[in-house]
Amino acid sequence: MRMVFRKVREVFGRMDADTQGSADAPKSELDDFVGTNLGWLADAPLFIDGDRIEGFYNAVVQPTHEQEGVKLQVTKTTSDRIKTNFGVTGELSLGSLGQLFAGLLPSAKASAEAKQESEGIQSEEEFNEIILRPITTPQTQLVQLTLHYLINQPERLFVLDDLSDPSRRSGSSSKGFWRSSDTISKVPRELVFLNLPSREEARNHEDVLPTKLIPITVEFDNGEVAFLYDRLKGDQEWPPTYPEDLEEKKNPGELATERRAYWQEFERSFSPRRSMMAIEDAAKGRGRIRWITYRVPLTKEGDTIHLSLSPAQKYDTGTFVYTLIRHGYEHGLRLVGTLRSEPSMNVLAIFEK
Repeated sequence: MRMVFRKVREVFGRMDADTQGSADAPKSELDDFVGTNLGWLADAPLFIDGDRIEGFYNAVVQPTHEQEGVKLQVTKTTSDRIKTNFGVTGELSLGSLGQLFAGLLPSAKASAEAKQESEGIQSEEEFNEIILRPITTPQTQLVQLTLHYLINQPERLFVLDDLSDPSRRSGSSSKGFWRSSDTISKVPRELVFLNLPSREEARNHEDVLPTKLIPITVEFDNGEVAFLYDRLKGDQEWPPTYPEDLEEKKNPGELATERRAYWQEFERSFSPRRSMMAIEDAAKGRGRIRWITYRVPLTKEGDTIHLSLSPAQKYDTGTFVYTLIRHGYEHGLRLVGTLRSEPSMNVLAIFEK
């Protein structure tokens, strides 16, 4: 591990000298952006979906076989492309990427190597080469996926660091709004880093909601499926009728308005205690959770995102009750996942704040 980390530091030092004049040069805004918003990966996840990550990793990174790796070239052009997509200034140093590598390279099969050379007639631009070795641990695969997107597909990497500021929700306007159907439908799938706010952060921004995970549906180890949203009854009649039978009578805009109003009722009546009890009561005698879905309100206008988690009976039920719902409501959560239509996120990992 020390030898690998030393090699990584050598890579970072050389690239820093090329792009900023010296290895001791101050970090750029782009460095800070990468370290702050992607540095979550240096933490131990509360939840990580190894099966989903492995499938996505094999589809996107595509390591050929055990002895070879995927090469990521970092050039000034790469840095400029990232700056354009995230609206930040300064050159990208590999020192900022080092925050993603530190402590996350468990074996010699995963390493970073430097290569500075000219390509002769084809190109005069110097480059550094990061080689992603085939690995099997989901946390390191997630790191490599993130690096692959950052360097090769920055327009499909969305870092949502401040939901109170619409200009920061999508980075550059050229990327498109992250929740629009046009943006979601493009390939490869969006890789989204979603920073959900705490209660204190919501109090400080009147347009921001605290993190409210509304449990919707769950399947348990014994194969039984429970609908949780109808267990969230307060003092009034609940739940309202979901506007799905109106599709033939209303245009898409009207239907979307009806559905936002539907989820606003859940947001206004949200109780962490009732939500936790709904899962706990449903889980009695049924075993661990195979999969569970939540709906999370994003705006006071009723915009939401659907979360799909597949723990595959590998986690205690309490992880999806107290830790996600109560702790998330009080302190917020950090989610990494891929986006699909609705919008809905297939959650790859969750980190506590």
